[in-house]
Amino acid sequence: MSRYLQSVAQEQAERSTTPVKAAALLRIATQSSVLVHDALKMGTRCLIRLGSTNMWSASLVIFLVGCIFVPASGQTEKSQGCSGGGQFDPFLVSNPNSEVTFECDHATALQLIEATGRQTRNPLGIVLGEDPSLLSKTQRTYNLEKVDAKSALLEAIAGTGYSLREEDNVFVLVAGDLTSRQRQLLTHECSGFKSGSGETMVKLGFELTMWIRMEVDHETGFGGSILGSTNDERFTLGAMPAATTEEIANRIVSLGSKGMWILTMDAFERDGERTDDVEIKPYQHYSNLPYTDR
Repeated sequence: MSRYLQSVAQEQAERSTTPVKAAALLRIATQSSVLVHDALKMGTRCLIRLGSTNMWSASLVIFLVGCIFVPASGQTEKSQGCSGGGQFDPFLVSNPNSEVTFECDHATALQLIEATGRQTRNPLGIVLGEDPSLLSKTQRTYNLEKVDAKSALLEAIAGTGYSLREEDNVFVLVAGDLTSRQRQLLTHECSGFKSGSGETMVKLGFELTMWIRMEVDHETGFGGSILGSTNDERFTLGAMPAATTEEIANRIVSLGSKGMWILTMDAFERDGERTDDVEIKPYQHYSNLPYTDR
């Protein structure tokens, strides 16, 4: 990581038109690479911010924004709390029947959905609608013990207006208040989506977001943040034929240890910065232990 940061900085410095700018780029990259290296040795997960004016190559140096420590302790071998945190090397138990246990007094629908994916390792997708907070703004009591994934998801979306469907072995939850623009973006089909080689699942989601914003929103510049760990699984998705946003996202979360995607879209056309985004949440760094706060 350190060598990579410094090589990017060196390249940008050589392209710089002023000695002052070149020196500043090298100094920032050197300081950031040291912080990243030290943080990763301690088992942290670091938030890196990328700036780009080109879809496939960074034109700004990578900046370290912050790191989040993810300890391997804090849970028993029988259960975890109702807000399971990410871990570098999580504890896993056998769950051959892909059952869900979620016994929580104050939890949101989104927490149950996340727990369902993490316990069963079933890939999931969520399409947020005009009100993106519907799944997370209300807390209630859940008493689910050893139920199947579909039953858990139906319980989570009860009364929210969301519907559940299965596409390509991925359970997809779709908001009932999608606007015409959001429906159009969800089914937008284009050819030519291609990722790099050896990418993390999170990075693939980042690249899909870039693709959407350039293909649909016609943006020429883009910035974002990537959360990663030294032991992240890496994949080469390769070029895909004509496919929709949903189909590409489904393929990404079906890789490796599986994961969940969340699609957020602007409800209406607007001037200025867009918020269209595909967030990928891999299960790799989460335990599959039952969730309970009792």
